[in-house]
Amino acid sequence: MAASAYGFNLNGEHAAALLRAGAAAQVRVTQVEQASHGLTVGEVVCGLRGHGTDRPFEDQLVLLYSLTGTQLDTFVDRMRAGGYHGFFAVVTKDNRKWKMPDLVAELRAEKEMYEARRKGKQA
Repeated sequence: MAASAYGFNLNGEHAAALLRAGAAAQVRVTQVEQASHGLTVGEVVCGLRGHGTDRPFEDQLVLLYSLTGTQLDTFVDRMRAGGYHGFFAVVTKDNRKWKMPDLVAELRAEKEMYEARRKGKQA
C-alpha cells in the first residue's frame, strides 16, 4: 500500500496544509469523516468507512502509514509550516487494532505526561 496520511478534524488552513504536505512528500492524503472515528486504525488504512460512532473526538490528528524517513520529515515539516500543531501518529503493528478514540486518548495521555515532565525540569 502506498504511503498515506489520514486527516481527522482538519479544516481550513490545516486541511490545505495536509494537501500541500502530501504533494511535497509524495504521500496520498485522505480526510476522514467523523462517522469513521469509531473504526480501528487498520480499518482506516484499509479505506473502510464508518456508519457513525458513539465516541467521536474533536482533536486534530494526522495518521501516517508507510512513509519513508524522508517522506515523514518532509510531511511533518510542511504541516508545521502550515500552522498545524495537532497530533501525529504512525501506524504500527501494535496499534492497528486500536479504535481511533483509544489512540487519541493515548496521544493525549502521552502529551500530558510530556508536558508535566517538562514543567518539572523548568521548576
